[in-house]
Amino acid sequence: YQRRVREAVVSTQSTGMTATTAFVWLMIEIGIVQLAMYLISVSTDIKIFDLASFSGYKFVHMIVCVVSAMVLGSTGYYLSFVYSSAAIVYFLICTLRYIILQTPPKTE
Repeated sequence: YQRRVREAVVSTQSTGMTATTAFVWLMIEIGIVQLAMYLISVSTDIKIFDLASFSGYKFVHMIVCVVSAMVLGSTGYYLSFVYSSAAIVYFLICTLRYIILQTPPKTE
C-alpha cells in the first residue's frame, strides 16, 4: 500500500477532477439533507453554510486516516479511523441536537 502511495503521480488535471467530484458530491449530500429535513418537517434556523461545514468535516477525517496509514501502516489507519469516526459522531450528535432541538424563544 505504501509503495503505491509514494509512486502515485499527482497531476493538476487529476487534482482538479478529484476536487470537482468531491464538491459535486458535497452539494448532493447537502441537497439530500435539506430534502430529508423538509420531509420530516424539521423547523430550524440552520443555514446551508452550516450544513456545508458539517458535511465537510469528513474530509479532515479522511486526511488524518491517510496520513496515519502512510506513517503507521494499516494498524495506524484502523486506529485513527475508529477514533476519528467516534469523535465526528459525538461532535455532530451534540451539535445538531443543540441546533435542531432548541426551544423556540418565548413571545409575550
